[in-house]
Amino acid sequence: MSTGTDGEGVASITIRGLVAGLAGTFLLGAFERMERYALGREPVYAPGRIVTRLSGRMGIALTPTQTRQWGGAMRWLYGPVLGVASRLIRPSPSSRAGRVIRTSATIFGFELVVLPLLGAVPPLGDWPIVEIVSLAAHTTAFALGAEAPAVARAAATVIL
Repeated sequence: MSTGTDGEGVASITIRGLVAGLAGTFLLGAFERMERYALGREPVYAPGRIVTRLSGRMGIALTPTQTRQWGGAMRWLYGPVLGVASRLIRPSPSSRAGRVIRTSATIFGFELVVLPLLGAVPPLGDWPIVEIVSLAAHTTAFALGAEAPAVARAAATVIL
């Protein structure tokens, strides 16, 4: 069996990554409600807005219900994929704070570069600065949520 950098099996890394991604996505759902309230609207990187933009580029008109469904599907697939990817590429165990910062910064940088290149969001120069700051908070909320299962696992180890 293949192992990760700390000797953990790839299957175990994948499962932990899926759990982390689901936890991060769950926390992000709560954070997004606060984010929309603070901005007064959905941010440019909201899944529904990305779905609308990409489907429009392909000449596909979606109903509001379809947009919500595809946006939800995108969110619940993307989060676990990020969780697995972050567990597979993590070079070595580090502090929890270090993992949160690294995960958040990696996703933030990736989304700032790749989403505009794909046409999923407007060019970065068109974003209000508050949306860039909001995306940094958004990716940090995901990273904090993704770290929660590791914290719970460590606590269970101490208790048991």
